[in-house]
Amino acid sequence: MVTRANLVEPAERTITSFPNSTTRRDVSFVRLGALRLRISRQGQGPPLLLLGGLGNSLGVWDNLVGELPDFETIAVDAPGTGFSSTPALPLSMAELAEIYANLMRSLQLETVSVLGLSFGGAVAQQLAYQSPDLVRRLVLCGTGPGLGGLPGAPAALQELASPARYYSAARSRRVTPLIYGGRFAREPERFNREVQQRLAAPPSVYGYYCQLAALVGWSSLPWLGRIEAPTLVLAGDADPVYPIENATILSASIPNARVEVLPGGGHLFVMDSAREIAPSVTAFLSPAGPSLGGFDA
Repeated sequence: MVTRANLVEPAERTITSFPNSTTRRDVSFVRLGALRLRISRQGQGPPLLLLGGLGNSLGVWDNLVGELPDFETIAVDAPGTGFSSTPALPLSMAELAEIYANLMRSLQLETVSVLGLSFGGAVAQQLAYQSPDLVRRLVLCGTGPGLGGLPGAPAALQELASPARYYSAARSRRVTPLIYGGRFAREPERFNREVQQRLAAPPSVYGYYCQLAALVGWSSLPWLGRIEAPTLVLAGDADPVYPIENATILSASIPNARVEVLPGGGHLFVMDSAREIAPSVTAFLSPAGPSLGGFDA
């Protein structure tokens, strides 16, 4: 039984405005046991939990949230990232999933849809498996099943093994095309507009390695067939981290799943192609779903 996330304390709430946005978001800190998590809630409608990738803070979701006005989005700084506290010991995937389940319960949400990116997509799979009554629908973006999936480009994986890109703008600029591909590789000017904002809230070094530790030995292949939530798998065909074959594995293994491919999409298509993927996400998560829309040209 998971025990580190069982105690819930009242949230400490603040209201803030984000740079370059006229939208005000409700930003709060929720304490779960020894952890203090920063969350951002915006909009009204069916709740959608957003789980980011390695080291990601809330800013990774800014573009996509702006394209999903019909949902209440709930973004989280994962333990050890952004302004959330860092766990004393590394947390397993099962423990991370339980933390997010307890977070949703502390927010008095009986069911949510979950959208996970990369590492967050792995956690989202675990959450859907462990808490089937909580997860209404599942969107997996640029992710895979862990062990048994197809590894990414060696150079990209080597860079992901370190959080150094979060602490140096020069290094981040240099490795962004290598790791993320897609529009970030084809349009270098996007670095200043979108990637540099992530340098303002870097993960702790220990927190980053805690996330990496959760991936060691983890695989969803033994139980993907027991995920009950209807699932949309989104993938870019120019993703250096998770080759397209991983999306095929996920969609073939989850009983009620479909894959959609973004041509030319890189690893961070939720940032650089938010407008293109939003119609599919909206159609899939709408109360009348689970019909799936195609990508706009």
